Amino acid sequence: MTSAPTLNPTVLKAIDRLNYRATIGDVAAQSGLEIAIAEQGVLELATETGATMQVTESGDIAYIFPSSYRSILQNKYWKVALQAWWDGIAGTLMFVVRFGFGLTLFLMLGVMVLVTIAMSRAGMSGNGESQGDGGGGYGGRYGGGGYSPWSMGFWSFDFGSFLGWGDRSPDRKPGSFPEAIFSFVFGDGNPNRNLEERRWQSIGNVIYNAKGSVVAEQVMPYLDTLGGSFDRDYEQFMIPVMCRFNGSPEVTEEGQILYRFPDLQKTLGEVSTAEAEEYLQEKPWRLSNADGTYLVWAFLLGLILLVMGLFFAGLLPKSIAAPGILYKAAIASTAYSAFYLGFPLVRWVLMWGKNDQIASRNRDRAAFARQLRTPDETLALKLSQAKAFASQTRVDREQMACTTDRDLLDQNIEQRDRLDAEWQKKLQG
Repeated sequence: MTSAPTLNPTVLKAIDRLNYRATIGDVAAQSGLEIAIAEQGVLELATETGATMQVTESGDIAYIFPSSYRSILQNKYWKVALQAWWDGIAGTLMFVVRFGFGLTLFLMLGVMVLVTIAMSRAGMSGNGESQGDGGGGYGGRYGGGGYSPWSMGFWSFDFGSFLGWGDRSPDRKPGSFPEAIFSFVFGDGNPNRNLEERRWQSIGNVIYNAKGSVVAEQVMPYLDTLGGSFDRDYEQFMIPVMCRFNGSPEVTEEGQILYRFPDLQKTLGEVSTAEAEEYLQEKPWRLSNADGTYLVWAFLLGLILLVMGLFFAGLLPKSIAAPGILYKAAIASTAYSAFYLGFPLVRWVLMWGKNDQIASRNRDRAAFARQLRTPDETLALKLSQAKAFASQTRVDREQMACTTDRDLLDQNIEQRDRLDAEWQKKLQG
């Protein structure tokens, strides 16, 4: 396997023969493909391999591909295959992991309650046998009188809400306590799951509103932080946009690059303005979307388990190590609760770094949007030139030559008179 299966192998061979630098016309001539097919193949390959786009002295657009582009494609294909395999099992696997982790929390708490009961009874037994000695045994260590350090009243907490799983939409708050526990420890996933969908929908709306003719600056408010000056100068970040919406670059007499998208210049509906965000805003990461009360209880349960584990492992002041298997249970509870409380802490620290990057990208996009609202002289000229190429056509039902939802013969009979009239008009003209 040398390339991703969706790419045209004829285009790849042509790029090899052209020494990785070519125009659309070069590829069409070398491959024998139609111009439209060659253009789409070059744009797809440029998108997948990170090719650069340059303007030639004659005003044509040249695409420069890395000589190792086949290796790049091969690595991408394996990554896509592995990602597809992971996506197939990730949902089930993560449910099992999270459910098992939450179940382990309650099992550990139950074990610590049993350890508490066992140690309390041992302490009371010790007191009963040594009352004449002024207190001894375990009772003396606890402070006398069969004192139990943990109240069992905590376990009267109402867990009836555990069954309320309800709606599973990604952005909603976890509605039950088990969900809140999972959310507290592991979070609720990427808050920008649909970022790419929003990005391309907004870009499509921008191009549609501009009647199929735009400049790169109109798209920049919807992209991630752009690269260095080379990337900005040659506008190769527009290659995926052209590939997705079947666009092509046009070079003006002044050497400026415009982008035309003929397919977005035709509509079946009334010519109108599509709704688009002014710029793409990413949502910041949050520690958890769960209700605050649930999160407090989730934290307290972990803290209680940690304190109980440390107490019966003999690691707290005036505590006593439980004997035998009870000691091992205390050590296991301590390790588990340390992870239970430590993992959210690590996520919280990493979250700040991610949110700083998100805020930076949002600021950059907002700056690009402001630049469009108050363009300088150069940008204003580019925008006016783009408007000169703008057009939008409403395709009426009367203009349809045929439709697949009706018999073709019936359609031909109905349109015979109109077609004859148009033919006669052409002959007379």
